[in-house]
Amino acid sequence: MLAKNIKKFRNKQKLSQEQLAEKAGITYSTLIKIESGQNDNPTIKTLMKISTSLKVNMDALLKDSQKPLKVVELFAGVGGFRLGLKEPHYKVVWSNQWEPSTNIQHASEIYTKRFGESNHSNKNISEVETKDIPDHDLLVGGFPCQDYSVARTLNQAKGIAGKKGVLWWDIHRILSEKKRKPKYLLLENVDRLLKSPASQRGRDFAIMLASLSDIGYAVEWRVINAGDYGFPQRRRRVFILGYYKTTSLYKKLKRPPHILIG
Repeated sequence: MLAKNIKKFRNKQKLSQEQLAEKAGITYSTLIKIESGQNDNPTIKTLMKISTSLKVNMDALLKDSQKPLKVVELFAGVGGFRLGLKEPHYKVVWSNQWEPSTNIQHASEIYTKRFGESNHSNKNISEVETKDIPDHDLLVGGFPCQDYSVARTLNQAKGIAGKKGVLWWDIHRILSEKKRKPKYLLLENVDRLLKSPASQRGRDFAIMLASLSDIGYAVEWRVINAGDYGFPQRRRRVFILGYYKTTSLYKKLKRPPHILIG
């Protein structure tokens, strides 16, 4: 639909392909590939140039051009990720929330009360077989952070070797065993993760990044403080974005930087 929409608006403006390419400041070959469907995932920057030149907003160009991303939400809690990942752009196809050492699963009950019981699992993720998790495009999760939390002293923080820290390896297991791997990852944790454990600061995060790279993901991350966005608490969290090697974003991140000489 993206190619069809661009062509429709271009014809409405009575512009040839050459004229639109020149007006948008992109190459003629780039526009040809997009309009022919050879490139159905152009960069946001390119889409902005085209939409501005056609005097339409980007939503109009993208209307019905992309199917919603199928999302799996791990360590779902009461559904924080799901609140942000709304249809029609995202569709949660499976979720999991389990709190060990307690008979009453409060968070899972709140989740199902709000979003329904369909495709929701209230089972220890370590006991869920990968084949029982639907194929998906985006894996999200705020994996348990007690072993990294600032609520503990540095000496108490066991990091990736801690009782809950090891749940990271369930994420890794799912990614490793999935034949159709999710294209994207969005993970969240406390910023203490970056300097865990106390005896070898940064080791745990380095292991996570290396293990994701080994199974084909390029990763970028950032610490975001909720207090910088108008919220009343200084709540710092590290967000981890991963892109599988079949995506254009992976290729962009893996491309060597241009080096100027002289």
